[in-house]
Amino acid sequence: MKSNKPPFPDEKYKPILVLLLGFLFSSCSSKNIIELSAKTYEYKYWATTGLSHSILLNGKNAFLEFRPDSDSVALKTLTNLVPCIGYLKENHIFVVGQYDGKIRWSDESGVDYINFKLLNWYISTPFLEIPSSTCHDESWVNVPKLSRSQLRKEDFILNSNELQGVDLSKFQKEEHKL
Repeated sequence: MKSNKPPFPDEKYKPILVLLLGFLFSSCSSKNIIELSAKTYEYKYWATTGLSHSILLNGKNAFLEFRPDSDSVALKTLTNLVPCIGYLKENHIFVVGQYDGKIRWSDESGVDYINFKLLNWYISTPFLEIPSSTCHDESWVNVPKLSRSQLRKEDFILNSNELQGVDLSKFQKEEHKL
């Protein structure tokens, strides 16, 4: 026997349910990407003024502003990695973290960006390094690069006190063959 009951317990709640569903679907636009759990993303540093850190997100570069609640040691070491290593496209650097899902606009840089909570980062080993004698001038483009398998304290623009007790091995991971 067929029931004559409406599909909802009470017809008066149907408009509210429709409004709630519409709100949920409309808030999931391409400008509102929701990220709840920590993930690993490929990282790139851009030698520019303004926003210079990005991750590869859905096949595109997404510029980052690091959140204040990021891991302080991970943030300090990542943002102070020497250009002789950090600028090289051949090196694969990854960040582990999460973003709040909101895309913002930077008037200063003229780009969209996301707030990113950095939990950790690592460089795939072995990685390449530009010899330090040519690192700070334009001639490094044509210089043979050195292969390295470990990070050293000299790889960061920090004084030795700032790296006291920091285990640099947590910022490297053997996974990429040159």
